[in-house]
Amino acid sequence: FRMSATSSDVVTMVFEAVGGDAGSAAGRPEKRSKLAGSGRANEREAHERSVSAVVLGLASPVLKAMLASGMEESQSRRIKIAKDIGTAVQFDQFYACLSPATARTVRINHENVDGILAFSDYYQ
Repeated sequence: FRMSATSSDVVTMVFEAVGGDAGSAAGRPEKRSKLAGSGRANEREAHERSVSAVVLGLASPVLKAMLASGMEESQSRRIKIAKDIGTAVQFDQFYACLSPATARTVRINHENVDGILAFSDYYQ
């Protein structure tokens, strides 16, 4: 049995710039791949994450409704994250808690708990 993702299974999270760097956490720039190149495309990639719509929907009734209804997010398969909700790095930590592939290995500590809880609270 093989599962494959379809375009409807994937959603792109788009992060609003925070002080010029949407991928920053505690003022540290997000690490980028050396292969990614440079310029605007790189900036755009650093501010977007492609994730499983199924995982998001199972974890959050809010996200499930956004992706299953006739809302803009269900049509575009893109969810915009305002800077006051959290950063791309904080979302990565939150999503790691949700994903079956990584949830068992996540270590919540004083450095990441606030970001994880911010996303959890907002999308509960």
